[in-house]
Amino acid sequence: MSNNRLVYFDGEKLSNLYTNSTGDVILTHSGGTDQQTLSIGMRKPDSLDAADIAGQWTLLSMISPNDISKNVIDNRLVDVFYGQDPSITRISVEIGAEGHLSIDGEVAGTFSIEGNSGTANLGPQNIPMQFNASRNVMTGRVGDDDEVELLVLVKTPSTLSTAELEGTWSLSTFLMPSVLTETYFNTASMESRQGDSDDFAGPGEILVDLFHPTSFKTQRYELQVSSSGAFTGVAPGGTMIGNADGTVTVNGEITFYPNADKSFMIGKSGDEDELEFLVMIKTSDLIITDLAERADLVSIKGSGGGLILNWNADEGLILEESSVLAPGLWGESPEGSASGSAVIETSESPKRFFRIAGKTEE
Repeated sequence: MSNNRLVYFDGEKLSNLYTNSTGDVILTHSGGTDQQTLSIGMRKPDSLDAADIAGQWTLLSMISPNDISKNVIDNRLVDVFYGQDPSITRISVEIGAEGHLSIDGEVAGTFSIEGNSGTANLGPQNIPMQFNASRNVMTGRVGDDDEVELLVLVKTPSTLSTAELEGTWSLSTFLMPSVLTETYFNTASMESRQGDSDDFAGPGEILVDLFHPTSFKTQRYELQVSSSGAFTGVAPGGTMIGNADGTVTVNGEITFYPNADKSFMIGKSGDEDELEFLVMIKTSDLIITDLAERADLVSIKGSGGGLILNWNADEGLILEESSVLAPGLWGESPEGSASGSAVIETSESPKRFFRIAGKTEE
């Protein structure tokens, strides 16, 4: 572990996981053509009691549909739609000293504790919740045949200043399309048109295609935040402001909600076409400026005798190689990858030298 980065080796591939400065929240993401994943892991507390969780919390609820429905008229497929629309919602939650639970000021139920975890008891629905060791982040999940709901809550800090945001942050984003685009074909005019899932096929039309206008996507950025709130790491940079109500405003537009020790934040953004779930963890109180720190290179000897290299590719860093060391004739290595992992066959000749460097813009 270096710079609060954990490296997981599954026998073939190295993956990067990032921990917050208190060491009790892990953040990572992965993705491919068919699947995108944003993962939040937590080190559990040794114990938990009512005093630990009493207070004001902020909840972000992300609902993703599990299924879609369709309408058929006169043997024509005329519409396909979500049974439950995708959404990301912010909700204010208060837990009383006696376990009373209120949501957005309305009495909703109770919160009970068992060992080092808890349960939100909301009428007929009981939601298991998991805590981090600092007891200021909790997560839960609700799901059925129609939808899955991810719940992430943070305990509101009592004070917050912009200067406390100074340091290195790892930002992970999960982008989810919120609409479906439909293509209708008119069998009489032989013409087609597009609409959204609120539209129906008209007379003589059939629904022939269905797709998301944007793709599911996960990304990670490493932000360097100064004591004044100015940050770099996401073009063109910007400013984070700590507010008296315990929230953080980014570039005057996006609101983040930090936990009580200001090492973890959640937020959301989006428009009518897509929604984005945002998670940030503070990995260090210091700003990383040195290339060696940014690259944070890890090497592991593979089971087949080769060498596996892993580095922080999200910083725009690539693997370069040269056949000679001095003077080096460096160029991007074909073994390099955007994920920051490469397998080097050490048995191959001629001898090669490797280094991590910033990618040059063409």
